[in-house]
Amino acid sequence: VEVEYKEKKGRAKFEIELKWQISGGDEKVGVSDRSGESISEVKQEMKKSFNVLRKTIKEGGLPSEEDVESFASISKGYCKLAEGSGYESELEAFTELLNRFREAVKSGNLDEAKTLVGEMRAAKKHCHKTYRWKEE
Repeated sequence: VEVEYKEKKGRAKFEIELKWQISGGDEKVGVSDRSGESISEVKQEMKKSFNVLRKTIKEGGLPSEEDVESFASISKGYCKLAEGSGYESELEAFTELLNRFREAVKSGNLDEAKTLVGEMRAAKKHCHKTYRWKEE
């Protein structure tokens, strides 16, 4: 069990997370395909990995293909967890940006990689703004 309370920009959020192991089936009730990690744990891992990419580019270098592939793998796991949650078009758009970023890094195009990191960051912010605080 995990309990979390946050206040940000005049809004409060109270979250209770329950995790348990299930056997069989493709159910995703509180458990991911990533060894029991929750979607919030995968998001935190994704955030750390993305920050490595951003920092390297900010310092004027291209990230290693290993760092890019690590981020891509985490992102794929996140997309799998978010399937069926109504975010499909945003996830597809993000995946396309990520694939373009991978190609820019492979080809050594720092300017394109820098642009795409900015676009991925903007896409993430838009998605969080749209879906984090759904008003009913």
